[in-house]
Amino acid sequence: MNSETTTLISLKEAMKRVDHKLQALEAQFRELDFTKDNLMQKFEHHRKTLASQAAQDEMWTAVLALKCIRDITFLITNMVKNQALQDSLLRAVQVIEKGKAVKTPEEQKSSLKELIPSVKN
Repeated sequence: MNSETTTLISLKEAMKRVDHKLQALEAQFRELDFTKDNLMQKFEHHRKTLASQAAQDEMWTAVLALKCIRDITFLITNMVKNQALQDSLLRAVQVIEKGKAVKTPEEQKSSLKELIPSVKN
C-alpha cells in the first residue's frame, strides 16, 4: 500500500466516525424535539387548567361578595324592621299605661334615620 491509499483509508474511517456522530446528534435532536413537543402540550394543558381555575375563582369571589352584600342588606333591613317594631311596641305600652297615644322619643327616631342611609350603600 502506498501512502495515498493509507491516507484515503484513514480519511474514510474518519468520515464514518463523523457520520456516526452526526447520526447520533440527529437522533438526540429528534428526541429533544419530541420531548419539547410533549412539554409544550403539557404546559398548554396546564395553562388552560389554570385559566379555568382563575375564572372559577373569580366567579366564586363574585358570588361570595354578592352573598355578603345580600347578608348585609338583610341584616340592615331586619334592624330597620326591629326598630320600627320596637317603636310600635313602645307606643302600644304607652297607650295602655297612660290611656293615650304618645309619639316616639326623638332619640329613637334619630337611630332609625341613621340606619336608613346605610341601606342605600
